Amino acid sequence: MNSFQTRPLSGSLMALSIAAALTGPQVTIASKGQAENVLTNMTDAAASLGARFDGTSRRIQELQSEVDRNAALFAQVAEIEWCADAPVAYLQGNEQGIFPSVFEVKITTPRGRWYFDFPAGATLQDVVDGINNPSIHIGVIASISSANGNRVEIRGPMAQLVPFLRVQQTTELRPSVFSHAVGGAGMLEWLDYGCVVGVPICAEPAVLYLSTGTNLLTDGKGHTTLLVRGAENHNSQSFTFASGTSQLSIISALNTFQDQLGVRAAQVAVNPSRIEVRSFAVGDLSRVQLLEVGGVPPIIFDQPKGGSASYDRTDAGQNPVRGDVNCDRFVAAADLREVIDAWGACPPTPSSCPADLDHNDVVNVDDLLTVINHWGDDDEI
Repeated sequence: MNSFQTRPLSGSLMALSIAAALTGPQVTIASKGQAENVLTNMTDAAASLGARFDGTSRRIQELQSEVDRNAALFAQVAEIEWCADAPVAYLQGNEQGIFPSVFEVKITTPRGRWYFDFPAGATLQDVVDGINNPSIHIGVIASISSANGNRVEIRGPMAQLVPFLRVQQTTELRPSVFSHAVGGAGMLEWLDYGCVVGVPICAEPAVLYLSTGTNLLTDGKGHTTLLVRGAENHNSQSFTFASGTSQLSIISALNTFQDQLGVRAAQVAVNPSRIEVRSFAVGDLSRVQLLEVGGVPPIIFDQPKGGSASYDRTDAGQNPVRGDVNCDRFVAAADLREVIDAWGACPPTPSSCPADLDHNDVVNVDDLLTVINHWGDDDEI
């Protein structure tokens, strides 16, 4: 059979023929029909490759967008002050290092909670041994504090994204819970997040106040109904109190639902006529809303003393201000002085080191520049 020969191939057909010669087995075109078939096949192949390219291009754009989003997220995380200190709390005995009365404490971590009951006369070592019971798996370690031999140190876990340690004294005795090894005021409860991403230094929990006096008075209305809401991931709960209900009964009722609401009620130390309703969490993680219904005089306040009463208040806590060393929510000369006075290596744990703004265990020029770069700021992180 004679090979088909005609005028030279057009530019596009020649280009396809050259491409076929370069990228695949050599094709001998023996007729016009065969040439048209080759052209059709190669056109279809080119269209298929084009579609695959378009799909790959779109996927590359999607991946690039994902990379950009992740880069923005990492940049935000890098802007948050953080360190690796475990959450910690302390329990103090009397001068002889014992707990003279029956002592009950509840310890909560991200791994769970456990109630500990110690008999009257329990020693610090009895408390340490009870908390360190190997059958209890809430991730805490107890020891007698090396900085204060009269207190038991309880350290929480670090394995969670947001570790926390909550220690509650459930017996109505002398407050024996402390936030530091030395000094400080005794409390019935302490919640510590250590120093982790999302809970920076100087963050404050949400808190509101109820003015009840020793006994709640409703001006002849018979009763009042209070709706309490905690953080977004917690429930709400309605409480109805009759006129004359004691403050202690109101506190007890609110604390019956503390795990569901994420808040804790207690008498205000500086103003015993009011109840403090405080969130377990801090900063953006916290929220407390109190709504009073029933037509009685308003009893909800946003501060422990003074202020104006309201029927409905919400508090969302406070995030810190970057560069604010003394936690007064403003970066100024006082913060610069704090950095200068603390210059050098930080004291060993559990002593605090608030001027170490980047949490590298030393106060140096980096911390100084953080204050200077945010001079005059009063905005939250």
